[in-house]
Amino acid sequence: MDIQSIYQKFLQCKGVSTDTRSIQKDNLFIALKGGNFNGNRFAKSALTQGAKFAIIDDANYEIPGKTILCDDSLTCLQALARTHRREMDATILAITGTNGKTTSKELAFAVMNSHFNCIATEGNLNNHIGVPLSLLRIKKETEFAIIEMGANHPGEIKILSEIAEPDFGVITNVGQAHIEGFGSFEGVKKTKAELYDFLRANNGITFLNIGNHHLLNMLGSQEIVSYALNQPAYCTADFFKSNHKIGLVWKSDLQSGKFTSNLQGAYNAENLLLATCIGNYFSVPSEKIDSTIEEYTSTNQRSEIKKTNRNTLFLDLYNANPSSVELAVKDFHNTEDEQIVILGDMKELGSISKEAHLKILHLLQDLRFHRVLLAGEAFYQYKTEFNFEFFPDTSALVQSLENNKIQDKWIIIKGSRSMALERVIPFL
Repeated sequence: MDIQSIYQKFLQCKGVSTDTRSIQKDNLFIALKGGNFNGNRFAKSALTQGAKFAIIDDANYEIPGKTILCDDSLTCLQALARTHRREMDATILAITGTNGKTTSKELAFAVMNSHFNCIATEGNLNNHIGVPLSLLRIKKETEFAIIEMGANHPGEIKILSEIAEPDFGVITNVGQAHIEGFGSFEGVKKTKAELYDFLRANNGITFLNIGNHHLLNMLGSQEIVSYALNQPAYCTADFFKSNHKIGLVWKSDLQSGKFTSNLQGAYNAENLLLATCIGNYFSVPSEKIDSTIEEYTSTNQRSEIKKTNRNTLFLDLYNANPSSVELAVKDFHNTEDEQIVILGDMKELGSISKEAHLKILHLLQDLRFHRVLLAGEAFYQYKTEFNFEFFPDTSALVQSLENNKIQDKWIIIKGSRSMALERVIPFL
């Protein structure tokens, strides 16, 4: 069956699912395969649970009139999403970057949704499966869609851009992350720049932080909307701190404003300014921009301040790489007198892992925090060289915190997702 015929089947459905645990009535079920699963095996179950049709790529699971057989279900999902994107009138903005892309996406969505019918990538569905699923959520009434794009190997942003065909795009920044997959920092920059390449080739518009020299060097000859802290740009701002929270006094070519966000960390000033710049460009009134950002509260453990019965926690648990850890730790320094740092290993760094973890240890030593607790094998190998508290894994750290209560402290917690450092929160 050709993609246009499959698309007509999709239009008869109410939403898409790739997991029988979340099937809704009249969904289109797409049977994906992975290293440890075969979605074709669940097509019958999905239909029994209420799915209207099921896309499969194994003829052994055909059910006449209910299954749609294709060569490859993932390729079909991506083609279906591209077809749907072209049929809809929504303006597409793509966001990628080493750090801050999810926070920027959430802030931009809050601002744009205050004035337009808007959708955005849910959670962290930013890969070759998540991006198509996000695009298929676009409705006829959707005016604006913000699509987050992640990558850990060369060529992935190119593929995602060709699926989403964004009208606008932004790279928040570039840093040393997923080096294991990219091979080098140059590999990171080349892959992220694939979004610039697509926008340039297709007359798209790039939101650009002109204060970031890496991004300036990656840019080609293309139309930009500039933003920057403390220097002239289409949208510029000075940032300030108020009770550990970041605020902006901003102005654009169109209007100006001021807000205090609920986010901690000076590194979030650029994320806040990006959302402000996007709102300005699309003529969201300044009072809506300010009030929306002031009301926004992070609930995904990214730059989140959480007060418990005993301590104040600065949570940045979703991911960690050398640049984001360095920024977070430096910003946290001198927040209060008795500060505690809890860090987990930084994953997927390949050949630079030892050097990167050692650099963070020297930074922590120079900053002289009240206490430093470190979990994971990459940090643990240095346990005899530094006067910190080292734990081989998160479970050992949790056990220590359970047996030795911490009271009335300011604590930053950051580590790669796989370290699951959220497990320490109940003991703080």
